[in-house]
Amino acid sequence: MSKIKIFGLGGLNENGKNMYIVEVDDNIFVFDAGLKYPTMGMLGVDYIIPKFDYLINNKKRIKGIFISHGHDGNYGALVDILKELPDVNVYATKFTMNLIKEELQKEKVEVKANILKEIRPHAKIDVDGYTIFPISVTHSMPETVMYVLYTNDGAICYATDFVFDSTMLGRQVDRVARDQSRRGFEDVGIEVLHTV
Repeated sequence: MSKIKIFGLGGLNENGKNMYIVEVDDNIFVFDAGLKYPTMGMLGVDYIIPKFDYLINNKKRIKGIFISHGHDGNYGALVDILKELPDVNVYATKFTMNLIKEELQKEKVEVKANILKEIRPHAKIDVDGYTIFPISVTHSMPETVMYVLYTNDGAICYATDFVFDSTMLGRQVDRVARDQSRRGFEDVGIEVLHTV
């Protein structure tokens, strides 16, 4: 049986600053890396990010940072993180990856091009013997995905912000996600569903 730990470095009981860690044995998977904006009483503070010393101290164990969508609360801390962890792979859909690249360029942070991994919803990602499956969900931001991390002991789902809205334009991603997730989970039981 795998040793699995799930915890947040941010995003718990707050709006924004989403960053969740899933450890499977000695492997660390990071889901989202967001910031939050200060309240009016926090003069001189531009933004707040999760305290990510844990990631710095365990950088060799990190398999990737998986970004769900392009809201600041989900990807806004990446620039600061990549300054400290320039070799960590970042996974995101095309729209979200373009926002990430734009932010890196604006802040003049250079990273190796091969660490920025563009993904497609409903196309599995193989990461060092693990499969991660991004599933489209409906949200106010285009190309939002949830992630399913398959382990030997079951599937762990990270479901970020999403809505059930049949009036959204374009294909019915909620229906597609439900159908795909049923097919994807046939052989592996869902052990944990984490939604923020």
